[in-house]
Parts: sequence; structure tokens; C-alpha cells
Amino acid sequence: MIRVNSASFSWDKKTKKTLQNLTMDIPQGSCVGICGNNGVGKTSFLQLLAGLQPLSQGTIELNGSSDPTIRQKASALLLQNVDLQLLGSTVEENMLLPWPHPTQNHIDKAKKLATKFNIIHYWSSSVYKLSYGQKQKLNIASALMLDPQILLLDEPYVSLDYPALKQLQNILISLK
Repeated sequence: MIRVNSASFSWDKKTKKTLQNLTMDIPQGSCVGICGNNGVGKTSFLQLLAGLQPLSQGTIELNGSSDPTIRQKASALLLQNVDLQLLGSTVEENMLLPWPHPTQNHIDKAKKLATKFNIIHYWSSSVYKLSYGQKQKLNIASALMLDPQILLLDEPYVSLDYPALKQLQNILISLK
């Protein structure tokens, strides 16, 4: 469970807070959407949930702990720009990046996720040949390789056509 208690955040201590007095409980297994205009703090809030930014006041707890390093280890935050997270040159390299010497179990898990996300056909292909939606799916599949407790997606449906959007939506619902 994630518990947000009177959380506030500001990028600059001299200016008005970006986020003020947020309070909410997010039960385990929930799928929550955060909506709002550009610049209102959606990305900042995701960074706070992931433990990547310090709160100005209040607390954010994961399973009773307010230690941000616990949230950092438990979270996978995927950015809006999918290209910023593609560090390997192929689908395979990206999915197995955390393991310099992957075991057969890692490879099997990666191929299973690549199949689920319909990118297995590009296993040995350059990531630069993938469409934006395929890159988005690759990033999510890669993040799932680490079994995060919290999956934070910043605008996951941007630039997806309707069939890709529905496929991603169904996959995310199945992850709950």
C-alpha cells in the first residue's frame, strides 16, 4: 500500500509549491490514472512516489515505511520520452541489461514478456527500427524484468494508435 500524507513539493523554495497537501491511499494491486493540464505536477508526483525527489513536507509511505530508498528499489518509473530509456542496441540487450551474464531463466522470462508485448519478432533487431509504440512496450517489458512493486508510467499512451493503446491497456490491467 502507498500512503501519501499531506505531501507537498516545490522545485524552487522561493516559489509557490508545485504540489500542495496531497493525501491519498493507493491499495496494492490498484491501477490509478493521474490527469491534469501540462505543468501541474503529474511527472513531479511520479518522481516523488518513486523516491527520486525529496518532499517539502508530509510523507509518502510504502508498506508502512517512509524511507525513500525503499520506494526507489520497489519502483519502475518510465519516462515520457521512450528513447531516453533505450540503452541497449537490440530488444534482447535492453531486456537483459541488468544482468551482464544472464541465466537461462532471465532469457526465458525476457522472451515470455517480449511475446506478451508482441515484440518478440524484433528480439535481435535494432531498437531504432521499432515504432514509438513498440519502444514503449519494450520499456515496460524491460521494467517488468525486475518485478517492481510499483510501476509508474508517465503518459504511457502518447503516440500510440488505437490498437496499440488497447493492447497496452489490456496488458496493464492484467498486471494488477
